[in-house]
Amino acid sequence: MGLKTQRRWTLAILGVLIVSAYVVPYVFLSRIESWYGSFLFWILFSLASILVISRIACQWRDPE
Repeated sequence: MGLKTQRRWTLAILGVLIVSAYVVPYVFLSRIESWYGSFLFWILFSLASILVISRIACQWRDPE
């Protein structure tokens, strides 16, 4: 897989994470009264975001 294809997949995953940050709390977690579901979601969301953004940062290259 080429570098451009990897970048596209990584950006697509980041886009899905951003959309899930809006959809999941308001659609799926709005009916749950306990805070455990929300806490678990935000922990997993944070870890996934850190991993994706660190992957983007590792692939960063200055144009030559």
